[in-house]
Amino acid sequence: MELMNFKKAVKSDFIKSYKKLTLGTFIKYLINPACRAAFFVRCAQFSPTMLFWLFRNILVTSYNIDFGRGCKIGYGLRIPHPIGIVFGGGGVIGNNFTIYQNVTIGNKKDSYPLIKDNVTIYCGSVVVGEIVVENNVVIGALSFVDKSLTEGKVFK
Repeated sequence: MELMNFKKAVKSDFIKSYKKLTLGTFIKYLINPACRAAFFVRCAQFSPTMLFWLFRNILVTSYNIDFGRGCKIGYGLRIPHPIGIVFGGGGVIGNNFTIYQNVTIGNKKDSYPLIKDNVTIYCGSVVVGEIVVENNVVIGALSFVDKSLTEGKVFK
């Protein structure tokens, strides 16, 4: 994954949700809780250690999102329903990632998943362990994934 930058990441998240930047879409972005949650995820991802704890606390108390230190998320993050999500500290997530409510990306035997580009994970799913979720995968609601998934797969 390329070296990322905060400003480009936030802009890519905005474009993923609203397609183009206008005054109206910017105001929608500011009042939309899903967009604010994605913004605070980015703040936690790119902040130094002391600020990380502040942003993590905001995520936990405001959205019940637990973001682990060291989790890396590519450009184009989208969180349509920002409630009850866990991003494990060792997780690596590619570009154009969409995650719904009550999803855990976590640890199994001290290893975290690698999730590649254009992946969507629907509500209530758990993705854990030393696995690779290839490009263009859709993980359906209430799924438990602890084995690698091939490109273009729809996992139910």
